[in-house]
Amino acid sequence: MAPRPLAPILLAAFLATACGEDPPPAGPDGGLDCDDCDGDGFFWDVDCDDRDPEVHPGATEVCDHVDNDCDGYVNEGVGDLWYRDADGDGYGDPHDKASSCQEPLGYVPIGTDCDDEDPAVHPGADEPCDGIDNDCDELVDEDCE
Repeated sequence: MAPRPLAPILLAAFLATACGEDPPPAGPDGGLDCDDCDGDGFFWDVDCDDRDPEVHPGATEVCDHVDNDCDGYVNEGVGDLWYRDADGDGYGDPHDKASSCQEPLGYVPIGTDCDDEDPAVHPGADEPCDGIDNDCDELVDEDCE
């Protein structure tokens, strides 16, 4: 019995390491059984998951904890925009924001607070006669007489 050629074994080991997955199945001659196993137009040597047609270089990254575009990063540039709510009034600072697939602790989806250090100041708040824009409408004491 002749020894198996080393090249297909090394290629399989390289692909398993490079892509974090097993390479495509071996054909009867020991070579790879397909060039584009999932039919997405990208061969196994650049497709980091050649079993999923939604995963390939240039694919749209989505919030699913998968490297959809095969660039080595997961969920980059996707997610909702969240605003830090330091005073806990339910309205965040429009200048302190983060993008994330899930709401980070201390952040809210509304970033319209004009004073995130005072829980009595936010859109829709009462407007007492105090020289402050309490309701964030850029008018001060508009209901005072």
